[in-house]
Formats: sequence, structure tokens, C-alpha cells
Amino acid sequence: KNNPGIAKDKAAWAQTVVEQAVGRLCRTRNKPHTTYILFDMEVLFNGNYSSGEWGGGAINNQGGEIIFNKDATFTVNVWDVNPPKIFILLLVIIFVNDLYIIYFLLKKYMIINKNYIIDIIEDIKKLIKKKKNISKENIQNIKRIYCKKYNIINIPSDNQIYNYCIENNIKDNTILKYFITKPTKTISGIATIAIMTSPCPCPHGKCLPCPGGPKSKYKSPQSYLGKEPATMRAIQNHYNPYFQVYTRLKQLYMNGHDISKCELVIMGGTFSSRSLNYKEWFIKRAIEAMNNFNIDIPKEKKQTSLLKLKDVITCNEKSKIRNIHTTFETRPDCITLSQIKEFLKFGATKIEIGVQSVFNQILLFIKRGHDILSVIKANKLLRDYGFNVGFHMMLGLHNGDLNEEINEYKILYNNSNFKPDYLKIYPTLVLEDTELYELWKNKLYSPITNEEGIEILSKIKLILPKWTKLQRIQRDIPSYQIIDGIKKSNIRELVKNKLLLNNKKCVCIRCREIGRNLLYQNYFFNESLLGINVIKYIACEGEEYFIEIVDKKLDLLIGYCRLRFPSEKNVFLKNDVAIIREIRVYYTKINSFSNKDSIYKILIEKAETLSYNNGYKIIAIVCGIGARIYYKKYNYNYNGLYMIKILK
Repeated sequence: KNNPGIAKDKAAWAQTVVEQAVGRLCRTRNKPHTTYILFDMEVLFNGNYSSGEWGGGAINNQGGEIIFNKDATFTVNVWDVNPPKIFILLLVIIFVNDLYIIYFLLKKYMIINKNYIIDIIEDIKKLIKKKKNISKENIQNIKRIYCKKYNIINIPSDNQIYNYCIENNIKDNTILKYFITKPTKTISGIATIAIMTSPCPCPHGKCLPCPGGPKSKYKSPQSYLGKEPATMRAIQNHYNPYFQVYTRLKQLYMNGHDISKCELVIMGGTFSSRSLNYKEWFIKRAIEAMNNFNIDIPKEKKQTSLLKLKDVITCNEKSKIRNIHTTFETRPDCITLSQIKEFLKFGATKIEIGVQSVFNQILLFIKRGHDILSVIKANKLLRDYGFNVGFHMMLGLHNGDLNEEINEYKILYNNSNFKPDYLKIYPTLVLEDTELYELWKNKLYSPITNEEGIEILSKIKLILPKWTKLQRIQRDIPSYQIIDGIKKSNIRELVKNKLLLNNKKCVCIRCREIGRNLLYQNYFFNESLLGINVIKYIACEGEEYFIEIVDKKLDLLIGYCRLRFPSEKNVFLKNDVAIIREIRVYYTKINSFSNKDSIYKILIEKAETLSYNNGYKIIAIVCGIGARIYYKKYNYNYNGLYMIKILK
């Protein structure tokens, strides 16, 4: 505090660090594991502090760690991921009444040997030249070899090596891709940015199994408990959309992800029921965060705006970070023509509706507030106006009847009134502060077990057609908050393993994506191996064409297009139009942008040919804000709602 070189607020923060460290040690001192504290030299005096337990999740950008062992000894490991910055850490430990009190002081300078990181990179380059497929295990083995050679106690994380490469202008993607943290976050070529609206009750009330809400003890958005990753980010940023997007973009960027193309996902309850002013403000600020993003400028520096929503959207069309897709979550009984027009103006491409069950008696039991007819009407309306439609379904509402659980998904994909493009399956969980919890306590309800869930889900996955995508099969709720029900967070992996044991596999979009199947393998694009398949089916009284491009040799999905011939005229366009509802190309595994563009061109031309041959003179595309400029290359023009082209 007496050091004039350290501001008073920094000194106050240092005191907070001590208090947190002591509190942490008090809680973990007698537990059968090691306690550690991680620190980052760059942010040491900028108010950031992280601590945790082994296996407690990834904490990135560390400058070092202090490990407190069970036998009251401690180890200090220091590493620096930024070679130009040289430092030494002076650690003072005072042992008082079985507590460690820690003071961090920046004192002198010391150069850390970085040759081991260079050697790791060079070894990986050699493997790439030999065209060998490199796994995470291979990389870890290389790290161990050179850490042993240079007497490095701790193996550097992927993020540390990635940052070293960036700082030293090693920008070869063939190298960098192996050090991206959680690469599946952007495996499709698009970064998903999930943000939450502020807590607000649903218009119909509260469902039987639904936790949270503004009036609950959690004070969280409806159906959330406040400990899910997206909810925690929202709370941290006071539900401000600008700060939420900015924080997530920075997080992904620092972990090595390409954030130039994003998909904005609006969560947190029934968005449609909020006031128009709130909705416009929320969307405007979220998109504005993409337009303004600069890693070197704190988010707080650009928190005000005088621009209108329309101007912000126009800016995003040519922004360095473009919003390619936007997803809204809502209820089926909130879907109207006026709401659809609003979604289109906001740049929406996908609408996810909470269906939960296809049986009216189940919907009545859980106090859903709508019937199955509302689902059918909403699904038809959304499809006819060009949106992708996702269903949220719940597993375990049949109170032990496992056959009925499976039968529900047979109905979902055999009945033409349903057939969702996307699917999220949420096992019913017994959670505190819900009506279902009271039924469970009185032994009037019993959820499905982990074993039953794996059995049911493995059978459901065999029902799914090639044109649907199973996005999720579990909530993000931490297991310690689940009173009863499926607690396995890796249930998707367990289901996949069960199918493999029986020599079976799921053929949904997610399971066939080329990026997910060849994550760390080098894929060499070969146009002669491409195959084009067209799957026609009827959904909601309209004709659907799922046009896919696959690698015939590997039987993996490279890209696809959803084309619909609607069941009725589009009142906004006042004509019979064919609608392209979605085009996606999984280009992270395609080795040049020219190849990516050629795949887009094949898909668009195929959709246009099918439309023209079926008597359509106009074709429309529902596309995200940032994708509009791309379709202009193919002579599509934006009319305020759709990208339109006259077919000749």
C-alpha cells in the first residue's frame, strides 16, 4: 500500500486476493486432493484472480501456479507465454494457524527458456509433412518429451502454445489448429454466441418441471438455475447483450477460434413475449458488439450508441465479425404472422420452439399452456416463411413407460405435421423449487435412470433421418443441482459407444459432419469424390428437398441446402415462391475458399433448377445479416425481409 507505483485500487485488489486465497484454503485444506492457485502475470495487477481444484475446468492464460499439497508442502511453477515480457515472481508465504497467506509482488526480471515450445512446434511440422494424422495423444507425448528434456515441471497447455505462436508471428493454420482450445466450438466454421435475456416470467405461467424464474430463489431466467455457463456469463455481465457478446467473442478469440462468422443464439425464456422496445434494444446491442469488437479495447469503452437498429444491421453486413445466423427460442403459441415479420427484420434464420411432447395429455400434465395443435400451426407457419425449425423435447414424461418414450419419436418423424429440422432432447430432471420436485418427494413421479436414458436415446438416434440434426441430449445444469434423473454430462458419448458396440450408427447431420469426424486429420479436397444426393419428403403440407454434398469415399457430409415449396402463398411477397431455408458448408475441413465457394454454387444452382422445373419463377432465401453480401454475387437482392431472385 505504501508503494507509489501501485494505485490504491490495485492494492485493495491485492488484499482481496489474499482473502480469497485464505478462504479457498480453509475450504479445501482437509479434502483428499491438492489445492492450487493460478496467476497470470499480465493481469496480476488488473483485478483478475482465478483459483480452483484439479479437474475443475480449464483456466486459460495462466502465468504460473502455486500448488498446496496435502502434506503441507507447496510447489511454485512459473512459465511465461509472452517471451518479450520477462519477469520473476517473489512469493512470500506466511504460515499462521494452519493457513497460508499469499502476497504476489512483481520484483525482478528473468528470461524463461522457450526452446521447448519451438521444438514441440517443429516436431508437429515434421509429422504434417509426412501427411500423418495427428491426435491429441500424439501432441501430449511430444510435449512430455521436451518438457523432460528442458526440465519443465508443468506441461504447457494448448492455449499457451497457441499464444506463443501468435506472439511470434507463427500464423500457419496447419500448426495452429492443433492448439485451439475446444476446437468443436467452431468446427462448422461458425462461432456460436449464446446470450440471455433478463429474467422475466413466461406469459402462460410456470410448467411443472420448470425451475428458476425471476420469482424463484435463483432469481434467474425462466427454466435456468444460474449455474449454466451461458447463464453465468449473463449474470456476470448483468444481462447486458453488448457485454455478453463482447465477453464471449474475447473468450473464443483468446482460445484460438476464428470469430469472423458468428451465430447469435437468444436464450432465457419466451423472447416473443417481451416488449418491442426491449427486443429491438437487445438485438441492436448484441450485433453492435460484433461491429465494435477489438481485442485491445475493453468492452466498457464502447457501451453507448446513438445508432438505430437498421443502421447497426447494415454495418454488420460488411463487418469484420459478421452475424451469419440468428436463433430465437420461443413458445409455439407465440408464433403469429406479425411475429414472423419481426423475426425476419431481426435477421432470424432459425426458431426453436418448446414442444416437449406430441401428446396432449402430457402437455396438460406438465401445465404447458398449449396443445399439440399450436405446435402444428407454428411449425407450418415457420416453414412456409422460410425458417429452420428446432423442437425442444423432454425425455421421461411417461412415468416409466420406456416403449412410449421411443414411440413419441417415431411419431415425431413419421407424422408430416412435425419432422423438425433440428432437435434438442432434454431428459426430465428433478430440481428444487419445482412442482415436479414435490411430486417426486411424495413418490408420485420417478425419472428415468442413466442406464434407461442410454438405452432409450440409442434407439431414438436410429430413428433420426439424414436431414435432421440432433443438437443436444442433456441440459447444462451441474450434476450437484440435480436431485434425481440423468446426471451423466457425457451421455451423448455413452450413447455413441453403445451404438458402436452393436455395429450401428446415427445418420443425423451432426454425426455425419466432416469436421467432427476428421477433427485432427488432414483432409484433402477431391472434387471427383463428391456426391450430390436429393432427399424429398413432405412436411406441414409442403414439399421439402434436402440437397446434400457428401464425400462418397468417407460417407461424410460436406454441405447441404434445405429447399421448400410452401403449402400456401407468402403474404409478404404476394407470390408463389420457392424458399431456400438454409445453406451450410462445413468448410473448416476444405482446404481453400475457392472449393468452399464451388460447393455453395453447386447447392444454390441445384435448388434453383429444382424450383424452376417445378414451375416457380421466384426463389427467396432466408439468410443471416452477414451472409446477405455473399448471395448478391449470385444475383440475389434484399427486399427488406428476404434475398430474392427471378428465375429464368
